[in-house]
Amino acid sequence: MQLTLRVLVPSAFRFWPTRHSHPRIGAEWVVVAAFLASAVLLFGFVARHASRVPFHDEYANIVVLLNPIGNPSAYWAQHNEHRIPLPKLVYVVAVRLAGFDFRAPLYVDAALLVVVTGALLLVARRVRGRTAFSDAFIPISVLGLGGWENLVWAFQVQFVLSTVLALGLLCLFAVPGFSASAGRVLGAGVLLVLLPLCGANGLALVPAVAIGMLYIAWRNVASGERSLFLPGVIAAAAVVGAASVFTAYFIGLNQVGHHATTRDVGAVVSGAINFLGLALGPVTHLMHAPGYDRPTIFGVAVTALVLATLVRLLAVARDPAERPRAVLLGCTLGGFLCLTAGLAYGRAGLGNILGPSRYVTLAMPVGVVAYLCWVAVGGPVWGRRVPAVLAIVAAAVLIPTVVYANLRAGEHAARVRKVEYAIRAGVPIGFITDGNKYVYPGDATDFRLWARFLRDAGVRPFDAIAPDPQMRAVAVPVRVSRAEHVEELEGTYVVTGSMGTLALALPRRETVYALALTYEATKSPHPFGSMVSWDRDGRAPPAPGYGILDQLMPTTHPVTTRLLVDREIDTLRIDLAGCGSSIRVHGLAVLYRQD
Repeated sequence: MQLTLRVLVPSAFRFWPTRHSHPRIGAEWVVVAAFLASAVLLFGFVARHASRVPFHDEYANIVVLLNPIGNPSAYWAQHNEHRIPLPKLVYVVAVRLAGFDFRAPLYVDAALLVVVTGALLLVARRVRGRTAFSDAFIPISVLGLGGWENLVWAFQVQFVLSTVLALGLLCLFAVPGFSASAGRVLGAGVLLVLLPLCGANGLALVPAVAIGMLYIAWRNVASGERSLFLPGVIAAAAVVGAASVFTAYFIGLNQVGHHATTRDVGAVVSGAINFLGLALGPVTHLMHAPGYDRPTIFGVAVTALVLATLVRLLAVARDPAERPRAVLLGCTLGGFLCLTAGLAYGRAGLGNILGPSRYVTLAMPVGVVAYLCWVAVGGPVWGRRVPAVLAIVAAAVLIPTVVYANLRAGEHAARVRKVEYAIRAGVPIGFITDGNKYVYPGDATDFRLWARFLRDAGVRPFDAIAPDPQMRAVAVPVRVSRAEHVEELEGTYVVTGSMGTLALALPRRETVYALALTYEATKSPHPFGSMVSWDRDGRAPPAPGYGILDQLMPTTHPVTTRLLVDREIDTLRIDLAGCGSSIRVHGLAVLYRQD
């Protein structure tokens, strides 16, 4: 058995012939172990934190999910600033094949990342001529948990797809002889055409990569060699196809104004540097205090790596034999720099863009591209040193990244699965949709419609959701019995510390089925924006009568949210997190069951 394993596992890295035959069994075993361990960790992470409940933007896919061929234009319809027909298609196919299990796209994402990681490892071996210990950098980076949001949020198949397609292009470009292979050029052309179908994150990569393909087309056709003519024509056709999709993307595209832009050049530059730093994971911002918006240590380091890589590619491009590969690798890196610039400009008005871990998936390929560039054309000295340093850094930040990802994903999973638990507990539909603003931050009425839509379609767990009971509402006066760390400004209570408390007294202590609170609130800078509770005398939770996180959300007009209490109470307590958060209570009513 041991002999069989020793033969089979390293052989997975030998089936692609190499230029050299230097056996590095130790390196092969280390890289295989890193690959398998990263894959197991990835799938285990998904299994631990995935939920059957759709989250956030996923509800925009429900109509096309339940009627996948009834309205083809729905795949092309604009979503924010994106057109995402390919991610929508993958999402719909995965969910339907899984029996309307909304966890399926997450496993598809994980599988795609594992496949492209295996391909990158084979490419690194083919390019270098052997497997090196530093190749462990590839599975640690590509299969890492830094972009945890994309691993627990099925809608983010959008980011995963564009990343996988781009890494697929890298695999084709890095191995010598690309321009002479009609099959590889055709494969790259297909990937190039698919990229803009993944949204703006894929679209941004197209111009630079198309320039590289156009160079190959011109060089091949101009050479006069018959063997290069067909690959050159295919490359030209791929550029035309990608340009056509690229152009069509903007036809009828509406400007989206929910992300503020800025004219502050410094903010844009800092955003670009810090985005590049995310190539090494969320540790980029964990090393700095919250609110830090200047260039980070890792951001500066990765920016220096990118610049050094471009300089090296320019030097290698002087050699006519290496020029095609250097141009293609440089254009691939240039594509990610275009994406970096677009994100930095588009998001700089929101402050530091380090917060969303979903951007780690978009930045991660920058490190992988740089790694393979140095492996391919770095020379005998720096071709070993730079990859080795990258592998050491990736290994050093691995544990902090895993700890952080599990912490944040655990919080996410608890808040999303709360919907599942509430349905199984028989909580009526109205209280579920009102009390889970994190899952659907839009209007609760719309969430109620989607929940009923899924219930009527027999989709688990919504098929078991209970209807709202008949209730009688009795309005009560709004009387503030206690206010702590808040300042009243004409009826609006503004938090002056890190946490503010507002306690509303009921007319008497009695058994209450539910409460209806009408309010206006501003956005909290804290990830847990609010909490409501109704324990005796307004005591701080946790305790019996513990409230609901994110029950209150930012509003532009008075809205009403309902709180399922079903116990004897005399107080409604509201805790707001974050200095500057505010709330204005317009009305309070006690709801009594009539059935």
